[in-house]
Amino acid sequence: MLNSTDLARSLTTTTVAPRYDALKQFTDGPPRDAIDLRGAIRTFWAFGLVAAGVGMAVWLILLIHAAAFHPQTVGLLDRLTPAKPEAMTLTLPAGKVELPPALFSVSAYVLLILLTTIAARFGALMIRQGVSLLRRESAVEKPDNDADFALPPITSDP
Repeated sequence: MLNSTDLARSLTTTTVAPRYDALKQFTDGPPRDAIDLRGAIRTFWAFGLVAAGVGMAVWLILLIHAAAFHPQTVGLLDRLTPAKPEAMTLTLPAGKVELPPALFSVSAYVLLILLTTIAARFGALMIRQGVSLLRRESAVEKPDNDADFALPPITSDP
């Protein structure tokens, strides 16, 4: 016969076998790492710099094309050229000096070339900095080694 202790022992020792869950692989998501916020910000700024640099390069190409083939569409050239012939005359105490009409368009082109080279440098700098942000993610995060930039000790000759 079974006494109460045997019955209690048999109830407590019986365990339910684990059930096989065939859909567990679909219900449990893969383990996720934390989002690298610093890397995401670097990537955002890198793509922003590259896009701005490429946009500036395209704008420069269109500006150079317009200045070379359609100078009437470049507003800078029109603004620097006087509309009246009297505006090309300088009145000085010693007399009047007439400036040639081509002087203003030449000076406008010189100014346009100067501004274009400045904008080209900015565009190239933005592209270079954006690409360097994309390429050297691990190089920036390394600790700085000041020994590379240390100057040798100063010695005095007797």
